Amino acid sequence: MDVNSSGSPPAAVSSRDRRLLPLNGLRHLEVLARCGTLQAAARELGVTHGAVSRQLRLLEERAGAQLVDRQGRRLQLTAAGRTLAARLGQVFDDLGDTLAVVAQGQADARLRIGSTPSVTMTWLLRGLESFRRTRPTIELELVNLAPASTELPESLDLAVTFGSPMDARTRRIDTLYRENLLPVASPELLARFGAPKSPAEILTLPLIHDRHRHWQRWSHQEGVDLPEGMASLYVTDAYQAIEAARLGLGVALADGLEIAEHARAGKLTVVSERGLSGDRSIELVSRLGATRRDASVGLALHLKTFIREQRHGLLPARPPQ
Repeated sequence: MDVNSSGSPPAAVSSRDRRLLPLNGLRHLEVLARCGTLQAAARELGVTHGAVSRQLRLLEERAGAQLVDRQGRRLQLTAAGRTLAARLGQVFDDLGDTLAVVAQGQADARLRIGSTPSVTMTWLLRGLESFRRTRPTIELELVNLAPASTELPESLDLAVTFGSPMDARTRRIDTLYRENLLPVASPELLARFGAPKSPAEILTLPLIHDRHRHWQRWSHQEGVDLPEGMASLYVTDAYQAIEAARLGLGVALADGLEIAEHARAGKLTVVSERGLSGDRSIELVSRLGATRRDASVGLALHLKTFIREQRHGLLPARPPQ
């Protein structure tokens, strides 16, 4: 790693100062990661091997981290380099989609969007509402999907699914987030029973169960047995558990994103930061190639941005140490 005249590594570039972003170096790193070798990267970029190496060194100076292991003429990405390259791939994909929308215009369209009832009720409708403010002439049709759907109707332009569908090779898949389940309750219920100070005390409150049996997993994680004979409420879907918790019927284990709006409004309280990392990822599934509609590209970009903004500041799951 290069050092400055004081013998110290160079300061990392500010994440918010776009004037200092090393765009050439970022482009060179993305191409190297995708092509696999220095020679192939140089050919795609139309420059010499030395030019690629110089850009990567400049990028490392700006990043304040080693991104490439140099072994003779061979270059291999470090863990930091792989992390940055993966994010760059997503960014360049989004930029390409945005250019396609701009180049092909903003034509009116009717989009069919599939999702589970829980996703629809807890955040997708809000995402679509903010999208409609910018694209008011687009017609939107929502289609209910079973939570365990492995095959999607061909007529869908976009879908939000739990995990990748079986026909993933014929569609583009973008991971939106992974479930992060937190115990939540209404302020009224906590005022009535008192705020619990431990996992064992949480389990003495009325619990709301859905079909996923999350409380069994959470209690096992915390090393506490679920009490028997407790007055519990059983529902089918996550959005029903969230609504029941909001109404003061008990404590639910719910995804942080799905309760974010209620938490910000003071209608639900996170009872404990000791969450449960879900075993499912939530994917945004869209068409590939020529079958993609311009409007669906714009909606996909909007939903990814919406999710990033909604997840900002959410509590992470904190399992036992």
